[in-house]
Amino acid sequence: MQDLDRKLATFLRGELIKVRTEEKKISKFVLRHAAPGAKGNEVDSWSHDSRMEDDDIQTLANEMVMRAQTDADGLGPGVHRYTVSTVLAKGSSGARFMFRLRAVEESDDEIAGEDSPTTKGLLQQLMRHNEANQRLLAQSLGAIIGKQTQQLDRVYARMEKLEDERATTFLALEEAKTDQHTRDMELMEANANEERKQQGFKKIMELAPVVVNRIAGKDVVPTKTDPLAMIIQNLGASLNEEQIRAIVSQLKPEQQLMFGEIMRVANQKGNGN
Repeated sequence: MQDLDRKLATFLRGELIKVRTEEKKISKFVLRHAAPGAKGNEVDSWSHDSRMEDDDIQTLANEMVMRAQTDADGLGPGVHRYTVSTVLAKGSSGARFMFRLRAVEESDDEIAGEDSPTTKGLLQQLMRHNEANQRLLAQSLGAIIGKQTQQLDRVYARMEKLEDERATTFLALEEAKTDQHTRDMELMEANANEERKQQGFKKIMELAPVVVNRIAGKDVVPTKTDPLAMIIQNLGASLNEEQIRAIVSQLKPEQQLMFGEIMRVANQKGNGN
């Protein structure tokens, strides 16, 4: 066994010290149970570590031999062949180291082979069953996660589409509100202009008889007389000059004109005309 460990360690050192291109760098070492005319079943594998020292290489060789011996004992009595293969980058195969191991026989073995009802045989069967169950579970979980991922992707895409549509609708509503506000302002401005025109026309119509009579120097156009006009005339007659100047200073030109007419009428009334 020790001689086999040394030979395997020598093989590993030779593989590790070779100068290799990027495509031929070592990816891992694989232990296989060799079968005539076939590639053989993989027993175990070890990843390559570029920081491995010489003692680490010997330890790795011992571990590979022990792993092969355990597998041989599980397969049953007889001599079993194994290979340690170098797997290069991109999955290509490198050099191989072949060796044989004899399985340790147990006294209670009655049926030879991998499925023998021995402790190691039963353990191998249990390990295979557990591996199959774990593989099935991993595949099921992978399928479920993949399906859920697809559903989430569709949900996210739908949410993004709805967000875009919401933003477009919001902009359209804002533009409609702005247009409505502009129309309301234009309508209010037009109504205000019309009202100002009507008020100006009304004032002109009210002042027209006064202006005509003032220009003619006599009452050419009759003016309406009502109790309110009488009160205003009486008020005008009761004001002194200082009060009149104070009031005139606060009036607009058209108001001054009306106030002047009130005072003229009041003076005429006071003079008995």
